[in-house]
Amino acid sequence: MKKISILILTLTLSISNIIHAKELSKNHLNEIKDLRNSKLSIEEAIQIALRNNIDIKESKLNENISKIDKNVKLIDSMTPSLNASAGTYGEWENDDIGNSNSKFNKKSRSIIKGTLKWDMMSIPRKIAKYKISKQQYQLLKARKEEIIEKKLYEIIDNYYNVVINQKKYKVLKKSLNLSEEKLDILKKRFKTGEVAKSDLLQSQIEYNESHSRLMEQEQNLILSKFELYKLLGIKEDIEVIEEIPQTKDILWEKIYQDFLKNNHKIKVIKLNTLLLKSEDEKNGLKAYIPNLFTFVQYDVAKKNNIENTNWENPVSRFSIGMGVNFDLSKIIKSTSKKKASYAKLKLTKLKQNIEIEKLKAHLKNNFEIYKHFKKRILLGQKNLESTNKNLQMQIKNFNNGNIKLIELHIAMHKEREANLNLLNNIYYAKKYETMLRQMMGRLSEDYINKK
Repeated sequence: MKKISILILTLTLSISNIIHAKELSKNHLNEIKDLRNSKLSIEEAIQIALRNNIDIKESKLNENISKIDKNVKLIDSMTPSLNASAGTYGEWENDDIGNSNSKFNKKSRSIIKGTLKWDMMSIPRKIAKYKISKQQYQLLKARKEEIIEKKLYEIIDNYYNVVINQKKYKVLKKSLNLSEEKLDILKKRFKTGEVAKSDLLQSQIEYNESHSRLMEQEQNLILSKFELYKLLGIKEDIEVIEEIPQTKDILWEKIYQDFLKNNHKIKVIKLNTLLLKSEDEKNGLKAYIPNLFTFVQYDVAKKNNIENTNWENPVSRFSIGMGVNFDLSKIIKSTSKKKASYAKLKLTKLKQNIEIEKLKAHLKNNFEIYKHFKKRILLGQKNLESTNKNLQMQIKNFNNGNIKLIELHIAMHKEREANLNLLNNIYYAKKYETMLRQMMGRLSEDYINKK
């Protein structure tokens, strides 16, 4: 009966999931149509990924299955077993076997029986099973949250990588336009004999290099978009909003405190150890606790000739019983297994502590790198400001014929590289900030469960 109930529940969930999936598919198509006419924000990208990403879907499904199993084991731990049966069988009797003329007479017996059985000593074992299924549910829930946090990091990182690549593309496009303007000026001056052919060739080389870098950056942009769309589960080419929020100042004390409290990887490690301990306790109960059971049985039977199908003079019987079953061999086996499982648990705890210490070191390293890029952003902003002023001044000087071509090339190169370096520093500062928020278990709070 329990299996049938679970099967019906599973079929119901499957049908509702199919209907829900069709509705989501329609909503997704409408959403994509709307996004084609606008730019994709980071929040919209995350919402699309939560609906479409296979890993997130699978983790949520595993959690739901585990939750159903947990509830079934809770009911099983508190209820006795109830069996009902009905049957008929034939028998042959000969009351005068010494007589050569005697015959076997056919008779039938029909029985309807109901049995209520409750193994009282199995309750601790069933409770232990429920405890394990509850911990398995908590483990799968923690894994789901870990997967979501990991996917959030990947989505955010890829999203801002696209943003930075778009910005770099514009910087290089601007640089190419400037090289083109300069080349046009030199061509006119060359015709009038104001500049040498070597200057014209140098300017042409500079233009070709700028064009080559722009094409390379265009390829980087396409690849970064492909990675983002793969995470989101979409194929449409959608522009993203070219904005990166300013990185936050996070104190180490706050980072470390949230890391110890909320890090999903640590939760998974600890729950795995706890589950191993519970499995060991359950096996101990299975070996050392005897089967002490009681049963109540009621059956109604009829005896009649096989030709007679009517119930006549039925016989009813009511019985109560109690029994004990104790397997001594299990105790011997369990004692040796107990020593092995204790050693395994001890080794698991040691590995757990080593893994947590590695995560702590990784956290500290990420924090130091994050601080490094924050400082580089401040220096990069000042450098870009000064190189931009210098470029504007050198352009005027070159147009007025006050400086040589090489000096303008140097000013253009410095301004372009200062711009690209600043964009790189902004991206990596955001990357490591996001990584820290992931290790703190805060990305879901930042982007999904906003307060």
